This record gives sequence, C-alpha cells and structure tokens, in this order.
Amino acid sequence: MKGAQLKLGRFRLLACIGRGGMAEVWRAQIDGPGAFAKTVAVKRILPHLRESAKTIKLFEREAAHMARLYHPNIVQVIELAQVGDEYLIVMELVDGLDLKSLLLPARPLPLGFALHVAIAVCGALDHAHHLRDEERRAISLVHRDLSPSNVLVARDGAIKVSDFGVAKMLEEVSAETQSEVRGKLAYMSPEQASGARIDPRSDQFSVGVLLFELLTGERPFLGPAASLELMQGGRPPAPSARVPSLPVELDAICERVMAAQPADRYPGCRELAAALEPLAAAHPWSVAETQRLVAAHTVEKRAPKIMPPTLSAAPAAAPARSRWPWVALAVVTALAGVAVERWLASSHHAVNADSTAPAAPAVSSPMPASAATATTTGTVVPNTPSAPTATAAAPATDPPAPPPVEVRDEPTAEAREAKPARDAKAAGPSGKRHKTVAPKGDPRFPELRDVFR
Repeated sequence: MKGAQLKLGRFRLLACIGRGGMAEVWRAQIDGPGAFAKTVAVKRILPHLRESAKTIKLFEREAAHMARLYHPNIVQVIELAQVGDEYLIVMELVDGLDLKSLLLPARPLPLGFALHVAIAVCGALDHAHHLRDEERRAISLVHRDLSPSNVLVARDGAIKVSDFGVAKMLEEVSAETQSEVRGKLAYMSPEQASGARIDPRSDQFSVGVLLFELLTGERPFLGPAASLELMQGGRPPAPSARVPSLPVELDAICERVMAAQPADRYPGCRELAAALEPLAAAHPWSVAETQRLVAAHTVEKRAPKIMPPTLSAAPAAAPARSRWPWVALAVVTALAGVAVERWLASSHHAVNADSTAPAAPAVSSPMPASAATATTTGTVVPNTPSAPTATAAAPATDPPAPPPVEVRDEPTAEAREAKPARDAKAAGPSGKRHKTVAPKGDPRFPELRDVFR
C-alpha cells in the first residue's frame, strides 16, 4: 500500500501489523539515497494519545530501556525518531508470528518447542534483570507485561521478547502504587495483581503461566484474577493433571515457579532455565522444526489485513468482491445461447427442406373447363382460365404449414372413349353446349354430385 499520506519523513509506512492500548506497530521502509531501502518495524502512539504528556513520557522511557538491551532473544531498537510532533520507535522487523497466534484452545504445542521457548524467554529476562548502565551500576529492568502476544517466533526459528512498554527499573518499581498497576491480569503474579512491591521474580511467575499454557493449551487459572487465590493458600495446578503424557518432573517445576510467595520461587530466571535444560535435552527441538511449525501455522492463518491509515480520516475501502460467480454466469449464458442457436438453425433447415421439395404434379382431367376442382381439404375451387391449375403455397411461418396440393381424379379409359359422344349429346341439335350434370352414382364425380344437382 503506497501513498503520500503514509509518508512520515524518511519512513514509508506499508501495513499495520499490530495494535495495542497505547501504540500501533507498522511494517515500514526507510528510503535512503539512491537505491537504499531497509524494512523495519515502526511503533507510533495512537492518534488520541499523541497529545498526552504522560503517554509521550512512557513512550520515551520504553525506547530508552530497550536501547540498553543487546540480546539475541530481545527485539532490538534502532532509534527513537521524531517527525513533527510525533515520536516513532524504530525496531528490527521480526518476520513471523507471536505465541498468541500459535496457541489454539485445548491444543498443546510440542513438548520440545514449549521447553525451547521457555528457556529462550528466561535468557532474555535474565539479561534485563541484570542490566547495568554505562557506569556498570545494576539497574535491574523488570518487564511486568510478559504474555504470549509479547513473545515472537520468527520464520528463521529465532525467539524474541518484545514490548517493554510498561517495564520499569527496580528503583522505580519501589514507588509504585496499586492504582499504577499495568499489564495483563491473567499472567500477573499475585504481588503485582495486588499492587504490592515487585522484583524480577514477578516476571518468573509470568514465565510459569506461559509455560503451563504451552504444555496444556490452557491457562492454569481460569478466572481473570485467579492468581489472587494463591495468596489465600491455594496451590497451582499440575500440568500432568491436564495432559497425562507430560513428564511428572514438570509438575514440581511449575509448582515452584508459580508459588504464591516470591521467596518460594527460583532465585532468578537463570536458575529456572537450568531446571528446564535436562528435560529439554531429553526432548530435543531443532531450529528447523521451529521453522516448519511457524510455516504450518502461517498457512492456517489469514494474511494480515492492512489497517486504514491513521494520518487521515478517509474511510477504509470496501473489500473487493470475487468475480468468479459473474464469470461462471457469463460462460453458462454463452453456452446456452449457442445451444439455442444450433437448435433453431436445425429447425429452419428442416423447414426449408420441406418447403423446397417439389410439389406433386397436378393431373389434368378431361372434364369441361366450366367444371370445378375439389382440393384435399374438401373445398370446391372453380376452374377458370385466369386461375392456375395448382394452388399457391402460403408464406411459411414458424412452424410453416405444408402447401395445399391440388388433386384431380384420373379419368378411366371408358370415360375417355365416351367423351366425344357425351359432348355431342350435350350440344344438342343447335350445337350449343349445356351445363353438364354429373350422373347420379357416377364414381368419377363424388364431390360434385350434390353441388350441381
């Protein structure tokens, strides 16, 4: 999708690939001198929040935190750009899917893949938890919003943790109050959900919830705030209770990592990853298998929709309709027309063949000129010198009627011999002819018998 309205400085926005409560992420391209072009991900604040000073401050802080992180399992930030009054976080583009797209209800993912993802996420979080500034002072960055939508799986098999938008340094977290709690409640630790002070072990609890969901296809806590039940003496469920084929060693790991009290969990994500590595070695998972898994789920998913640009208030174009039904209708109509045309052509050919056939020759009768001729329909036609001896055929219609054929009785030999004598008798003494009346019972004039009586 191209257009001048999607041009932001040297960034050309191509398609919106994600949207959250505060910002949206676009697939973009950096246009440089000559033929230089680089595809990146651009995160920009939503239009209704661009005037909020608090939102802009959070946006700048996220860019500053992510700029400090250099780890193969963390999305890298390239720069924080400003175009006019709008701020943009330019990041590397991860071509793939997030875990939310891979997770389907009641369909666990392969055990080897689930362990591989959990170990990679633990590595990314451990790097953030032990972050140091330029003077090598520990600043311990806590993510606070780990969920399936923030873990990306690239087509090349890489696992990336993204969206440190609500991350805070440990010294900032100590001053947080309950009204400032941020994140997704279903993956929050009990202390974070209750507004208590948190530390890196809160992220560890979120890793446990994520691992449980990858192993079973279900969340361990059904309610939106079910983790608060752990504060009242409850225990986290065992993965093998949902999927009996899972190793029982996972039950103890999940129970410890999702403990209600932070002191009962692992000291850090590094220790959690160490506990998962023996199981991962027993159930190996390769990068090639991750690539095939992403490719299989990509085929099932629809192509990402290009969202309407937020730079203008123009409505989104209506989805294009398929042309195949109209093409099929046109083909059927054309075939039907050809069939009808051929049928009519064959019918006219048969009619023309009948109309051009030679008519039956008229048989002359020795009867006098004043006599009348009877047709096959029973109609008496007077025989006059000006009238033709054969009746003309009427113009053909569809379907045309066959032309009437004049039929005359063939005189017998006895009638021909008796003709001179009959004519002389009819002339009389004066030599003039009189009207001849058909003799009663004469078989030669069956139709004229009653007419001239």
